[in-house]
Amino acid sequence: AVVSTQSTGHMDSTQEVLSSKSAVRKHIWQLMESQNLVPYPLPLTGRIPNFYGSKSAAYNLCSTKEFRAAQTVKVHPSLNAESLRYLALKFGKKVLTPPLPGHDFLYYLLD
Repeated sequence: AVVSTQSTGHMDSTQEVLSSKSAVRKHIWQLMESQNLVPYPLPLTGRIPNFYGSKSAAYNLCSTKEFRAAQTVKVHPSLNAESLRYLALKFGKKVLTPPLPGHDFLYYLLD
């Protein structure tokens, strides 16, 4: 999806971006499901995908200078980020994880 750089106003531009993001998400979800890139849970629609390779991606992220320099990292509570949360704690990082919807606080602090 392509977002036009010319807009008649801020609201039009915001709507175009939101529409494009939604289209890209739907396309990625369909692609990942059709190519069996996700072990579970299915369907993907509305989820952050738990994809094959998420553990490898977590190891790759932990090897970056930015990760090594960080004292605290924010990690989503999704299933695909489980390895990243574990590794962050293993490397002595404080981990901020937002709760699932319905809670009245911003983050869990894991350390």
